[in-house]
Amino acid sequence: MTETDAKQKNSPPTVCDVIMKGGITSGVIYPKLIGKLSETYRLKNIGGTSAGAIAAAAAAAAEFHRHTKNTTDGFAALNQLPGILGNSVTTKDGNRSRLLTFFQPIPQLKSHFEILLNALNVKVPLLAVLEIAFQVLRRFPLPAVVALVLSALELWSNLVYGDFDQAAIFSTSSRTPSLKTTPWMT
Repeated sequence: MTETDAKQKNSPPTVCDVIMKGGITSGVIYPKLIGKLSETYRLKNIGGTSAGAIAAAAAAAAEFHRHTKNTTDGFAALNQLPGILGNSVTTKDGNRSRLLTFFQPIPQLKSHFEILLNALNVKVPLLAVLEIAFQVLRRFPLPAVVALVLSALELWSNLVYGDFDQAAIFSTSSRTPSLKTTPWMT
């Protein structure tokens, strides 16, 4: 087999341009997507933003490796990346995915970060909201109670005055409602 035959075997004749958007979820699926595309296409113009730019750089490196070394090993390595990043590693905070160890909050925001992480593990959206509320109440009891009291006062005010636009305690409206002007009193 000649060098040209080897290049043709490892480099599909069909060309594909790839542009990838940013976002952590998008960034997680890109390595396997690029690996799948490389089976059918030769990647030519590759670009992206944020996490997509990182994936584009990896895709370009794998394509360059295929072009110069006549092998698809770069795409095979890229295909394994999600598994490597998803592997559990032990940290001082317990077991976390390797990807999560790359994102560490400053000490002042660690509690906030933990609240969001706990919510990410809840599959039902309503339960995620309840999980956040519980975690905020547990980690920040005084501000949470103050917020609950103010919210209850706001709700009570709206129920008493019956006008949700004008009866707000914290309304920016200059008009102050009175019991005589509420719809249910007339």
